[in-house]
Amino acid sequence: MSTSDPKSSRDRGGSAHLERLSSLRKRIREEAIVARVLVVEDQKQDAHFIETPLRRLFGDGLRLDTAATVRAMAEALKSQKYDIVLLDDQMDADQRVEATLPLIRLHMPKVPVVVVSHLLTRVRRAELQRLGITALHAKDDLDSAMLGEAILDAVTGG
Repeated sequence: MSTSDPKSSRDRGGSAHLERLSSLRKRIREEAIVARVLVVEDQKQDAHFIETPLRRLFGDGLRLDTAATVRAMAEALKSQKYDIVLLDDQMDADQRVEATLPLIRLHMPKVPVVVVSHLLTRVRRAELQRLGITALHAKDDLDSAMLGEAILDAVTGG
């Protein structure tokens, strides 16, 4: 049984997160990484929540486009190539990943897709995994280090 002080555990968690971010920033800068990211999110506040830490992390090395509708997503995919797509689980009220993923695959068959959702139940996770989605993140648990690592993996091939 651990007898560590809860406050010191939180401090270690915070410093570990900051160390991850520092390491990511250093790698992005040293390797001059440029990431082309498409954020597909119909809620403006959620899109901002995803975009802001990425802009801080990548700085000028981020080429980020957003799409608030399925139609806008399709247009973006026709006109640009992306390293990764961050995809809301449900777009346009009833357009779930089952409908949007085939559109992404039509234009970019091999692009990594990270699904973000407010509700990732065990059943929903299994459904998404059957569709070939391997990276799933609950919006409430997203942080800049997690997103940065996913993007770097996509850009550098792992």
